[in-house]
Amino acid sequence: MVTVHNGDRLHGALVADSGWPAMVSGLPADAAQLVADALVEADVKLPGASAPVPEVEAFAQAWTTNLGITPEPGFRQRVYELGTLVEPQGVRGEFRLADAGDTDILLRWRAAFLAEAVTYVPPEKEPEKVLAAQLAAGNVFGLWCVDGEPVSMAFSRLPEADMTRIGFVYTPPEQRGHGYAAGVAAGISRRAQQAGIKHVTLFTDDANPVSNRIYQRLGYRYVDSYLEVKFTGEPLRH
Repeated sequence: MVTVHNGDRLHGALVADSGWPAMVSGLPADAAQLVADALVEADVKLPGASAPVPEVEAFAQAWTTNLGITPEPGFRQRVYELGTLVEPQGVRGEFRLADAGDTDILLRWRAAFLAEAVTYVPPEKEPEKVLAAQLAAGNVFGLWCVDGEPVSMAFSRLPEADMTRIGFVYTPPEQRGHGYAAGVAAGISRRAQQAGIKHVTLFTDDANPVSNRIYQRLGYRYVDSYLEVKFTGEPLRH
């Protein structure tokens, strides 16, 4: 993490996890050049950046100008926040929380989701440990089950600042078309609201009209657009 201060006040922050695009949503445009300069000086390598369009464009320009590389626009996402939950109707099955007995299916579906829905994923050498760490930290997986068999999955991140993010909504191809994704998304969202979490959010693929319609029907309201920018090419400066 890199932070920028104006006197004693926090002015902005950049968060980067090894191998993942940097999150620059908390970095104002007027601080982009300062942070980019500091990262280049420290020889930090970034594969890309992600944030609302104004912030990511400002940082991408500063970063790529410094290194003489090309910013490549990538994955566009929409951010939604849940208002009043609207339960889906006519979906066969029921929601339950995942438990230790579901580890194998969570590992398979988590890997399938990352391969299908995420544009850039650093290799996970030990996915079992990654999943165990997610659960130990208080994150939750939920399952939609038909006749006791899981058919769809969703994830709720440990809340911070009264906000949680829903993700890993995945249905195997052979189970799609029955509304199971809507069922599991509603179930995990309902659980979050019943726990008193004020802000229940999720990200969608801007290019996928089906998922966007599903979440809007559940009561999710559009908040903002995010853009992922990739940094490609060999840097001219080292």
